[in-house]
Amino acid sequence: MNILMVGPSFKAKGGIATVIANFRKYYRSNKIVYLETWQEKHRYFAGIRALFVIRKKIRQEKIDIVHFHVAQKGSFYRKALLSYLVPRYTHYIFHMHASQFDLFYEKSPRFLKKRIRDVLNRADHIVVLSESWASFYRGLTKTPISVIPNAVEVPKEANYDSDAKKNYYARASRRAKRKL
Repeated sequence: MNILMVGPSFKAKGGIATVIANFRKYYRSNKIVYLETWQEKHRYFAGIRALFVIRKKIRQEKIDIVHFHVAQKGSFYRKALLSYLVPRYTHYIFHMHASQFDLFYEKSPRFLKKRIRDVLNRADHIVVLSESWASFYRGLTKTPISVIPNAVEVPKEANYDSDAKKNYYARASRRAKRKL
């Protein structure tokens, strides 16, 4: 199965970028191709570029599923627009990471609420991070929903330094004395 993963650069800051970085690092059983829609230094360029290359990538890489990583506001609008460019023969999912999508939706004017519901209804599947979010999205769409909590990388060894607090205060004290 060939998957096109669409979201921010894995080098960016934030939760979605961390999830994508984890996918890149650990998930190797399928072919995954990445399309960046946001970068720290080229915020708008990456999104505009994605509009022009998404169909080509789907065709060239023989993509079966497009996996959109979605938050609220601009992220939602970018992914909604890109979702309209996904050919009918290709399935796509919306992986909802938005921490305040409920507020984003409630504060949207009526015509935008309808567009948001339309976009969610067009998806083949929606992934959310908790049962409470699943309940919220079930109120907006009939699209099937799965709950998959965000994965957290656990270090092989604990790197807790019990002396860290003592060392911090000792260094701070030395700096304060030097200033006097």
